[in-house]
Parts: sequence; structure tokens; C-alpha cells
Amino acid sequence: MIDISAYGRDPRKDYEAINKELGAYSKTLLKKPQVIVANKIDMPGADLQLKKLKKYLTAKRKGKVYSISAMKGEGLKDLVFAVFDKVKKLRDKEG
Repeated sequence: MIDISAYGRDPRKDYEAINKELGAYSKTLLKKPQVIVANKIDMPGADLQLKKLKKYLTAKRKGKVYSISAMKGEGLKDLVFAVFDKVKKLRDKEG
């Protein structure tokens, strides 16, 4: 989950920092499917930050970014269904 509020943070750098930490813990984690979530879409300036993040991740072929406002509940239904679907596919694949 990446905070995309426009308070001096770069969501692209935050994404890379998260993955660096995951890789430092376990290289196996970096190979696992990810669900990328941009939170705080209700904040001023978040739309620009979201565009930057999506453009960056599209260029890296990282898949869909789910945008939510946890506080307002926006986008949560789509996120829950996406996570459920991803887990179901992984379980079906395993066996």
C-alpha cells in the first residue's frame, strides 16, 4: 500500500523502497504476485501522484494499481474482489 497524498513524497520511490525492504528480507517475496494499492486518493493533489505512479508501474509492467480511500471506503470493494480473485487463482494453480 502506497500513500499518494501530495505531502512531499514520491510514490514511485516509496514503491521501490517497499520492494527493496521485501527483497532484503527474502528474495522469494519479490517473485510473488503483488497487489499494488494507492491509498489516500481523497487528498488534494493525489490525482497527479496517482498518474505518476501508474505511468511508472505501467512502464515496468507491474500490472494494475488499485486506488482507494481507506478513510472514505472508496475503491475497497474492487480491491477486496481483486485480492480474493488473485488468491483463488494461486490456490487453484497449486492444486
